[in-house]
Amino acid sequence: MPRGSIIIAEDDVEQLETLMEYLSLNDFEVHGAGSALEFFEALIGSDYDVAVVDIGLPDKSGFEVVETLRQRTDMGIIVLTARDSINDKMRGYECGADHYFTKPLDCRELAAAVGSLVERLGSRPEVPIEGAPSNQSAQWRLDTLLWVLTPPAGNEAKLTEKEMNFLRILISEKGSPVTKETLMADLDYAGDELYGAGALAVMVTRLRKKIREQTGLEPPIKTIRSQGYSFSAPAILN
Repeated sequence: MPRGSIIIAEDDVEQLETLMEYLSLNDFEVHGAGSALEFFEALIGSDYDVAVVDIGLPDKSGFEVVETLRQRTDMGIIVLTARDSINDKMRGYECGADHYFTKPLDCRELAAAVGSLVERLGSRPEVPIEGAPSNQSAQWRLDTLLWVLTPPAGNEAKLTEKEMNFLRILISEKGSPVTKETLMADLDYAGDELYGAGALAVMVTRLRKKIREQTGLEPPIKTIRSQGYSFSAPAILN
């Protein structure tokens, strides 16, 4: 099993191939993208543990990519760039980078940083401690008849039937992860494995965006690396 899943945004083809080869030899699953567009398209169909981002991408500033990742995902983020001014470094960290490395960089140092991030992210608690006291009013509520998700405070989110069923499955497991295979089967995405995995990922991305926009809160739908998804906040079914 790979040590972690990595995506690299780098428009220098030779540099990208070198990084991918070295990280692959160190037992990481690696995907490469030559532009911000390719990078974000790759995120739709897959989950990654760590992103390595070059600042000088041809179609979008790497700083913007880092900022978007930090706002929308739980990924570890490493900036790898030739820009070595203190202002650029400060901006990288302000945008949300975990590490800011300048080129040329010894691949061993990058692999060590990637491995450390994967290990750290994998050890974070994703679910509430069982038996801990909870406030009923602080729970999310899923109405399976009206297809509505209501947060502890804020506006409700109106769901499609498939979105409602996805959340029903997650909430029923009380914070435990549900595998992608189980979700694909229960949501009728299992007919074509490749299409099903992509369709599930797109649905989750759109659902997170909907919850964020309609409730004003960050959606508690967590990606569990190498497993599936969980609903990481206290919740009940109506």
